[in-house]
Amino acid sequence: MDSLADEFVVHDDDVFVVTYPRSGTTWTEQIVHLILNQGEPGTKSEL
Repeated sequence: MDSLADEFVVHDDDVFVVTYPRSGTTWTEQIVHLILNQGEPGTKSEL
């Protein structure tokens, strides 16, 4: 497990969505997706 943490690279354009359990995580992810894509919903595979 330590090697995975050592190899993990965070990029400048990475976005982390962090929510409490059962507090609307999917909804929050969809809102973030819309914000990042100027309101374009895109396809389900892009989420």
